[in-house]
Amino acid sequence: MDGQGYLGGGTYISRPQLPLCLQRRLLLRSAAMKFALLILVLMPLVYCDFIDQFLKLFDVGELKAVVQKIADNVGSNGTEAACETECIAILMNNALLSSGCDLICRSLQSLVKQFHIV
Repeated sequence: MDGQGYLGGGTYISRPQLPLCLQRRLLLRSAAMKFALLILVLMPLVYCDFIDQFLKLFDVGELKAVVQKIADNVGSNGTEAACETECIAILMNNALLSSGCDLICRSLQSLVKQFHIV
């Protein structure tokens, strides 16, 4: 029998019910915890998919060609300012594309190693 306790000898007493506001609060807290758990489980899956899509935005062949041209003209150990000047010239002063020169030049040495550029 739900909501009752057995005292023995066939005698039951009813257990006190929680007030309705507390029942709702517990139900809401339970739902919030289930939602939080769902988010924690799904977030890594969504994040991994986002990284894959983000990497597909960049053409690795084009990036390698730009790094090769910069390394040929400036050298793999050139200064960041010289690298940026050369990168902007290579990308023909395209405002959108040249905005990536800062990122390329900050990591020029690691990109040269990554692409095996001599």
